Amino acid sequence: MGGLYLEGLVSGRDTGTGMEAYGFNTMRVKQKDFLPVIWSMIGFSFIFIALRYWTRWRTFGRFFADDIFALLAWLSAVAMGAVAIWMVDGMYWTMNLALAPMDSASFDPSLLKYIRHYSYGANISYMLMYTSLWSVKLSFLLFFYRLGPRLITGIKWHWWSVTVISMTAYAATFATYPYMCSFGTYEQIMTPYCTAEQSMSFVNLKVNVGLDVVSDVLIMTIPLNILWRSRIPRRQSFALGGVFSLVLVTITFAVVRAAVSTVGVTKQMDSPKWVEDDFKDVNMLSLG
Repeated sequence: MGGLYLEGLVSGRDTGTGMEAYGFNTMRVKQKDFLPVIWSMIGFSFIFIALRYWTRWRTFGRFFADDIFALLAWLSAVAMGAVAIWMVDGMYWTMNLALAPMDSASFDPSLLKYIRHYSYGANISYMLMYTSLWSVKLSFLLFFYRLGPRLITGIKWHWWSVTVISMTAYAATFATYPYMCSFGTYEQIMTPYCTAEQSMSFVNLKVNVGLDVVSDVLIMTIPLNILWRSRIPRRQSFALGGVFSLVLVTITFAVVRAAVSTVGVTKQMDSPKWVEDDFKDVNMLSLG
């Protein structure tokens, strides 16, 4: 959350075109419904993750490395739910204030704690979301490794190339994050560095969702390569095709996130939307 947004809230000065200039839209989920919606999705995703582990144990009598990252993806989503509890009051207070900015003369500095809670909570949630998304990717990569590169030497370089690119993209999401302007004090956020471009954090989000889509597309090429190079029974081909379909679904969600973050900035902070997309990815992974 940029310094220009905070400045507009507490001064009543129009720094853009109203609330939308700061990257916010009117919340479509009421405050009383926000946490029930979040935690109902967590509970729903738990059913799928539990079913995955039960099926894996019943079928193989053991768990694999991809199961560990499936669990990490779900735990990251649970952590996002915990952060939502901490920031929900600040989030809705900030949204309501954005609808009707108050004059700086009547602003109580102690109220900045609500804005800070929302700013910190939203940014922590973004980081957890990235961790959850890339855990899903790594789980798919490890699953495909057991099917192909471990058995077919000719495509091992393909798997390693995609894995390195995907993990580099994950590191890039954190390397390019505007930490000072997201977690700094009010004085730091209000520095010229943070107020120069009001959409600094949104640009970072656009880059990250772009990396998300690219890495998903690259991951999708691995099962295609496996099917192309190997002659496996029809039953296994159908099974691999089913997993491939799940990857396509996660790519679809990634494209939706990309559209939300690049077609204007007015919906980027619609927290229930990107949290919901993350839970959908976890559920799709649990079906694998």
